[in-house]
Amino acid sequence: MTACGPEEDGGPTARPHENGGDRGRAMTLAGTLAAAETAAPVESLDVVARMLREHLGAASVSFLITDFTGGSVVRLGAAGSVETAEPARRITLRGTLYDDVIRTQRPSVEDKSEGALVRTSPR
Repeated sequence: MTACGPEEDGGPTARPHENGGDRGRAMTLAGTLAAAETAAPVESLDVVARMLREHLGAASVSFLITDFTGGSVVRLGAAGSVETAEPARRITLRGTLYDDVIRTQRPSVEDKSEGALVRTSPR
């Protein structure tokens, strides 16, 4: 999973969401699964990504799913990103941050411009 958000003391933003999201409320596994099951099958991953984005105060959240060969990932459920009608794009793993995170099973945090952090986690 990757999550992008502004930096503040190494954690998510402290300011409330402009859209009045659920930040600050407990996000439970049961509630997340219920929301995913209620959504249309093709939208369930997007629903979970949106819930995580709101809960973490992130600018965007997406899931990177490894293909069977382990040579690439596909980005799915990109909450907060620009909506497109394009099919999911494969990202080659060799020599990338994603390759390192999957191989070591350790999360990574990248400092992007303007104080934005990108967290990549194997789980």
